[in-house]
Amino acid sequence: MLHVWLSSGAELTFPVDEVSDVKSLKMRLCPVCGTSRFRQRLLHAGSDLPDGFVIDHPMDFNLVLLPFAESTQEQMDELAQAARTGRQADVERMLQRPQDPNRLGVIDAVELEAPLVLATLEGHREVVSLLLEAEANPNFYEDVDGLRGPSLNVACSGRSADIIHLLLEGGADTDHLCTVFGTPGETALGCACEVGHLESIRALVDAGADKNLPHNGGPPLCIATEFRHLQAVRYLLDSGALQDLPDECGLTSLLWASSKGHLEIATLLIESGADKNVANPIDITALVCASCRGHVEIVRLLLAADPGRDFVGNVGEMGTALIAASNQGHVQTVHLLLEAQADEELLCKLVPTALFCATCWGYERTVQVLLDFLADRGWACDCGLALTFAVDNGQIRIARLLQQAQRATGRWAQLANGTAVSLMNSARRGNRGMVKMLVDAGASDSIADHARLTILASASHTGDMEIMSLLLQTLGDTGLAGSVSPTALAFVCAVHSDHLVTADRLFHAVASDKNFPAEENISNLLPILVAFVLSLPLLCVVMALPQKLASFIIQKQAAEQSAILELENLEAEDVSLLDKSQSFATIGRFRRRGCYEEWDMVMRHLHNLGRISPDRFQQEKLVDIFKDHGLCVIAGTVYKQDVGKSGISTSHSASGATAHFVSS
Repeated sequence: MLHVWLSSGAELTFPVDEVSDVKSLKMRLCPVCGTSRFRQRLLHAGSDLPDGFVIDHPMDFNLVLLPFAESTQEQMDELAQAARTGRQADVERMLQRPQDPNRLGVIDAVELEAPLVLATLEGHREVVSLLLEAEANPNFYEDVDGLRGPSLNVACSGRSADIIHLLLEGGADTDHLCTVFGTPGETALGCACEVGHLESIRALVDAGADKNLPHNGGPPLCIATEFRHLQAVRYLLDSGALQDLPDECGLTSLLWASSKGHLEIATLLIESGADKNVANPIDITALVCASCRGHVEIVRLLLAADPGRDFVGNVGEMGTALIAASNQGHVQTVHLLLEAQADEELLCKLVPTALFCATCWGYERTVQVLLDFLADRGWACDCGLALTFAVDNGQIRIARLLQQAQRATGRWAQLANGTAVSLMNSARRGNRGMVKMLVDAGASDSIADHARLTILASASHTGDMEIMSLLLQTLGDTGLAGSVSPTALAFVCAVHSDHLVTADRLFHAVASDKNFPAEENISNLLPILVAFVLSLPLLCVVMALPQKLASFIIQKQAAEQSAILELENLEAEDVSLLDKSQSFATIGRFRRRGCYEEWDMVMRHLHNLGRISPDRFQQEKLVDIFKDHGLCVIAGTVYKQDVGKSGISTSHSASGATAHFVSS
């Protein structure tokens, strides 16, 4: 017999044939003394016997239990590194000090981790066994940035079934919920469901893990569904997991399967009795999720699973599904949803919105499917909003489809009455095809004369003569009595936009207009033209204009003798000498310079002359108009343009400065 004497004086006896060496005897003593073999020392005749000492005959021993030795940070780092690299002998040696296996070590100068976690992470089964034997805590975890979590969670994430069994035998808690910055986070079963390792899931469930405990906000069934692990989902369902339990966002497993397009899992969930009509907090159902993502087979599955469902009584779900599919351009899904609903009144409420969504994103095929469905059944719905959007955004192919549908239902005439803005926008963007489509469709028939002028002015900014010709032919060149022709106004805008080739062609059109003689048109347009020209480099514009018009402008400017005034020297008596033309020319200069007192004097002068009404005098918009047409300010002086050798010069006098234009 072997006799072991404890420090308390108690005696323990063991048969000799039940142990082979000191190590095996220490392991027999672990349950009795509650201490690992690494902290036990067996003394015989005053000598500490090593673990390898052979015991083959009766002996007497004294058992001494040691506390953990004080360890330096270097020793803790050494143990962590040995556990990480799987050096079993080194780990054994350090544990014999005896060193505490739960102290954190630094890895790679930045990573702080427990040795058991590192050994588990790297899959070193023997080292894990040693550390557990040395009283390493399998549930050790601190909510510290950088720590991976309890060893069991790490093992489940790494598909290590053998290590999972070791940890469970070592007392690992299957439902230990580690926190991340104070918020409940991972569970072991959730980690296993993320990777879909069935053996790990089975081991945890067999060990009593809670099958519905949330992992990062979601139950294990939702986690397995999200990551598309069919066998894991089947096992959890067979084990009694709640199939309609939502995650923290309100999504159930069926909602996850529908959103991710996992057809087999969705089928399995429906067959197991999952609620097909459950919705998240914003009333999104599985049908809406599948429709939004374009998972047509899941949509078909959900519709077939509830063939008698009253969609008329649930307009929200059906409408959201159809609109969601249209908004993403899922043609097959849209067609399937349309076929599933036979109620004309409901569809005529939903289709306009669906058409608008498809039009917004340019999904031509989806628009075609929606229109064809209505046409096949002879149903009519208003798609005017979608058509207006398509026209204003240059989506000509979709616009043609919608325009044809509107014509077929007799709604085009009503829409055409309000297309002046659409025609103007299309012309301004230079969209020839859209302009032609609107013109051919009769959009210009009811446009007022003032709107025609605006459309032509907008088109001239593009310099596109093809659009200009089309609009001039369609809108007509009748103009406004006693005013100017549309061609002449378009010419002015072309000059302003620096499209001089187009301006030249338009000028010749002005000259050939029998209803509006060229000189009369130019005279009526001259104030506008001069304002536009003055906002551009004057010499470049004058030299680039047709010769006849350039000469006319120069003569007219010289005749009017527009003044350039010294802002600092302007007095009230000087203002009283200004004529109407000089006053209007001066307002913008003062506004630009910030000389509000001088500006006020000129405005009052114009008011006294009866050239500005009291209401208009109060309107700041007039100031901004002249600001846009103001002149250059150099060293406190306002100039039209000082080009010297170019043929235009400036001279100054006591009362101001007069610009002289010399024909080049």
